[in-house]
Amino acid sequence: MLGLLARLVLLAGCIVTACCEATSNPLPPVGHFYVENGGGEKCILLDISATFHVEYLRTDNTTDTVSYPLPNNSYVSGICAHGFHEQTAVMNISFSNIAPSMGHFGMNLTFSRNFPLMTHFWLSQITIYYQLIPSLFPNVLYANRTLLSVVSGIQAIKTTSSVITPQSYLCKRDQELVLSHANDVDGPLRTNITVHNIQAQPFEVDDQGTFSLPQECSQDYDPTTDPPPPTTTPFHAVTPSLVFPVGYFSLNNSKGQVCLLAKMGVLFRVSYRAGNGKNRNATYVLPANSSVGGSCEDDQATLSLMFTNAFNLSLSFYSDGKRFILNSLVVGYQRNARFFPGAQDPNTSDIQVENDLSLFDTEVGKSYRCSSQRNFTVGHSVVLEIIEMQVQPFGVEDGQFSDAVKCPQDLLTTIYPLLNATTTLPTKVTNTLAPATTVQTTDVTDTIAPATTILTSAPPHTTPPYTPTTPPVPSKPSKPHQGHYVVKNSTGQICLMANMGVQFIAEYVKQDGKVGEGVFNVPETVTVSGECQHNVSSLTLEFHMYNATFYVTFTFVQSNSGIRRGRYRLASAELSYTELPVIFPQTIAPNQQRRVENMTLNVFSTDVRKSYKCFADVNVTVTKEVTMLVRQVQLQPFHVDKSGKFFTAEDCEQSSYFLLIVILASTLPATLLIIAIISCFCWRRRRRHKVITGKEALVKNLID
Repeated sequence: MLGLLARLVLLAGCIVTACCEATSNPLPPVGHFYVENGGGEKCILLDISATFHVEYLRTDNTTDTVSYPLPNNSYVSGICAHGFHEQTAVMNISFSNIAPSMGHFGMNLTFSRNFPLMTHFWLSQITIYYQLIPSLFPNVLYANRTLLSVVSGIQAIKTTSSVITPQSYLCKRDQELVLSHANDVDGPLRTNITVHNIQAQPFEVDDQGTFSLPQECSQDYDPTTDPPPPTTTPFHAVTPSLVFPVGYFSLNNSKGQVCLLAKMGVLFRVSYRAGNGKNRNATYVLPANSSVGGSCEDDQATLSLMFTNAFNLSLSFYSDGKRFILNSLVVGYQRNARFFPGAQDPNTSDIQVENDLSLFDTEVGKSYRCSSQRNFTVGHSVVLEIIEMQVQPFGVEDGQFSDAVKCPQDLLTTIYPLLNATTTLPTKVTNTLAPATTVQTTDVTDTIAPATTILTSAPPHTTPPYTPTTPPVPSKPSKPHQGHYVVKNSTGQICLMANMGVQFIAEYVKQDGKVGEGVFNVPETVTVSGECQHNVSSLTLEFHMYNATFYVTFTFVQSNSGIRRGRYRLASAELSYTELPVIFPQTIAPNQQRRVENMTLNVFSTDVRKSYKCFADVNVTVTKEVTMLVRQVQLQPFHVDKSGKFFTAEDCEQSSYFLLIVILASTLPATLLIIAIISCFCWRRRRRHKVITGKEALVKNLID
């Protein structure tokens, strides 16, 4: 307790205006924290070293900032996730109980995973609470008041992990987490957390209570150099784990009434050329406090979000009075040194546009909602990753979202099996964090690991190196066989029909650094799901290969406006697969789960009064790494009548060529036979003519 008191008093003098030198303040030690379930088994693991930076009001109405570390012998409590139906796990780290006279301090972390697929986990909410004690906050205006700072709706430390192949998250580089302003009397105050070192596993902890194989953040590798060569532990190229804030935006019309509402978190990935000639990616997020602009009209609405001077995102919507669609995306950016380090053409601006879209088709008077992550390609260099989206560009009433129409991805019902599942009583917390001015010490009924049992002197958890095995190289599968798939509506009537064979070709990185191709077919027998709406239909095919679950979702859109009026098309394809060594030999990421999608497809376009038919093989690009081969296709995603039969087919151009070749091939023998007969007949006739002519000449000579 005296050590903590001395450290806090020392840190009280380290204020931003006269901060202690970094060299005199070594990084705080790593704390090894865990939560146990009712059976005494560890269910949440967290190793972390962190520093808090808190802004506060002084008695002279100025602001200052103090910093203090997270003690490595703090008390821990929490709630574990029990069973696949529970999507969150919570850990509360409190260090007020160690030295009550030093005030009330702590941190509450909420981890989430995507349900029902459970392929990823992430840190979705952070709450820190602190007491403005004068010994730590000099000349504080509201002495001894307890405040909260929160950031929610984020996707920090996002990690690929499942029941079958659990992983932990590991990062040894500093990461800054910015929390929302604390509520004070006279104005907002900000709070930041610098995480110096972290390893986390909030789900699927093994029976030994140790971390699973880590997925390491890309910040741990020098971004200007190539990844290290494979060793006994293969290098995993992963997406940087950024704080993913969700912003709430509204637009008013000329009367001051709210006419457009939007909620979303956006991550930008922009490709650019570096000075050394190599292609690199810039990554940044849409701030939740972006400036809002745009316009609202009867049939057009535009939302423009601007931030960091030259950066912006614009969404344009169109309505025919009955339904609305997103028909345009525009992204503007400047290649500055902050987001585009080492750019070949620094400080130049660019605008990428994607027009003629027909996304988010929704009835006017309702909102469109999609909690799942969606990827959108804009122009030739920008990819948007959007989460927790809800938009309503028309028919807003009382400044609130109307009833929401969910995207097909939110309606998936795929469930991964639980391995060795047991029933465990859930852990309960009797009190949650109270409002900002009335935070009380949390009493916990769950097992609390006392300071003496948190292994403060134990070395960090390590994971044995992964040594890949080399399975026999599988033979490339033959072309896919045609499957017959139908989707039924709520009344049991068929509303979508699809006959087709589907094959995927996915590139991957091998252990020798070369690029390989994994090929797999969609079986004829699969689990089919989907939905049928007025202008949007979806088909999801789920299948299993070598104990891994794969699924592909096709989304079809019917257009009621523009040049595509009266036609439908395949508008998006989403694939989830696992890099199984038997399909992806010598992969550097064995059993890694992958998810790819293309939201801007325009293939299989057909008149709404017909079905689409194509005998030929059609290659569809999903991403740069994944291609889809579709063959022997006949589709009808809309207006299926009660007979459940396809409408008259509109054949693709490839089918016409294919039929021509088939006709020629099938009639060629008969044609050759006819030609031979005619030739023979002509030859015999010509020969006979020559014989007769010769006889006539001989007779004439005899007469003469």
